[in-house]
Amino acid sequence: VVGYLVLSSKDSRLARLGRLGLWFIPLIGIPLIWPAQAVAAGQFDLWLRDVSWQAGRTGDFIGSMLAPFYNMDPVVLSLGLAGLGYAAYRRDYFLLLWAVPFLLFYSTEGYRQYFYWISVLPAFSVAASIFLVKVWGHVADKVHKRLLPVSVIAIVVFGLANTSILISTDLASVQYKVAAYVISNTDQNTTILASPVYSWIFSSVYDKNAFIDYRDYLFYPVQTDNVLLVADRHFMWDQEGQQKLYDLYDRTENIETFRGNILDYDSRVYPYRNLYYNDEATIIEVRFGPAD
Repeated sequence: VVGYLVLSSKDSRLARLGRLGLWFIPLIGIPLIWPAQAVAAGQFDLWLRDVSWQAGRTGDFIGSMLAPFYNMDPVVLSLGLAGLGYAAYRRDYFLLLWAVPFLLFYSTEGYRQYFYWISVLPAFSVAASIFLVKVWGHVADKVHKRLLPVSVIAIVVFGLANTSILISTDLASVQYKVAAYVISNTDQNTTILASPVYSWIFSSVYDKNAFIDYRDYLFYPVQTDNVLLVADRHFMWDQEGQQKLYDLYDRTENIETFRGNILDYDSRVYPYRNLYYNDEATIIEVRFGPAD
């Protein structure tokens, strides 16, 4: 879409090509920072292994992304799709080039998750607003035309109200409590095994012995006598097919259990259906035991 905006400007052909070339510098250069950093750190083989693993992951078809989107925000999804359909009818290349490449990429990618929609939410919102304004603008009846501002305000109020309700649930509070508890109950002879949600805080902020990801335990030895495990819902899922993680869980003792606020809400009822996809903050165990 950026290339389309540059090439469709009214500047001279040379100026447009020059700007397009300048755009390619960050477009290519920024993604190259990651492998360049891996080469500088002598970890290019690990980088290549992880990229290959991510590229080879499998997932469900794109419809599996539509269902969560519909459950979380049916208004944005419905109006956004209607807006994109209207953009196709009007040949609005700006919106189509913004959204369609993402959708095509998601359709062909082997692994996908519902939160990948974040990258196209702005396009959906713009398409929905244009759809509402243009469609209502074609209505000849003055009475119905007056309903346009009311309809827009109603949608805005509906969205803000639902968002405010979800924000007020304060779901992350249990994760803050877990992080504070772990920081207060570890010493230099203990390695913390947790997901990246927590590990960067332990290692980079508080200089604790912590693996970047608890799954690193499958590949690297623990250099301390003890381990402290943060067993959230993701860890429970990842135990499947990983005997070493099963053994780690069985070998450690539960020293504290934290219950998240999410359990106080019915995730089958809108707008709390959003909470169904945030089950990392449900029941979290902090477990302690020997490293081996």
